[in-house]
Amino acid sequence: MSDEKASRQHDNTREAVVQALSRTRRRTLDIVAPISEPGLGEQHSPLMSPIVWDLGHIAEFEDLWLVERLGDVVRESALPDTFDAMRTPRSRRGELDLPGRAAILARLDDVRRGTLETLSRVDLDRSENRLLAGGFVYELVRQHEAQHQETILQTISLMESEPYVPVARRQFGSPGPVTVGAMIEVPAGAFQMGAPAGPFAYDNELPRHDTRTDAFEIGRFPVTNGEYIEFMAAGGYDDPTLWTDGG
Repeated sequence: MSDEKASRQHDNTREAVVQALSRTRRRTLDIVAPISEPGLGEQHSPLMSPIVWDLGHIAEFEDLWLVERLGDVVRESALPDTFDAMRTPRSRRGELDLPGRAAILARLDDVRRGTLETLSRVDLDRSENRLLAGGFVYELVRQHEAQHQETILQTISLMESEPYVPVARRQFGSPGPVTVGAMIEVPAGAFQMGAPAGPFAYDNELPRHDTRTDAFEIGRFPVTNGEYIEFMAAGGYDDPTLWTDGG
């Protein structure tokens, strides 16, 4: 491959990385935009972190993997204690002196500038650095941020201190009539379980392997709240014929 062709491929890969990181960041910022300053800092449930903690953790995780680990600086500890999930459990995060909105957004921006500057210098095909192969580490960090988007949305669903109105909503067409209780028969058969070949997958998605299931039935539509209430009222949780030993 000529140097010019290799350079074009690197530029295309870099641009794809930048676009993917940017799309994910826009969604993060859109999710938290409607939330007030107190709402960001409050621990709305002992099961969840203050939302500003998630934002700080996103920033420090990106700084660790996309700036420091790919640059020339190495920290003694993996993450600052405040935003280290192992050193600071959720039960203590509501007691932390966490930054406000302006400071945490500035930190996210500052880290992203460092990420883009480092990205402009690294060789994405360096065989001796497996983090870079196929843009692996960039997808790792992007997926990590997307995970915390889900966590933040879970927190929002538990938030009672203020209403939440998203900055935008998807428009869906009518699904048409729904037949409650409609089931689909799935025949027995083999399939491949696990992530397909690609630059990134979580460890619990690997290895991809052949497996087999017996025939079963599954609902055509998700269980409704009404169906769930009927099940509980009919004593479904107390009927051993409906449960396996493990269930």
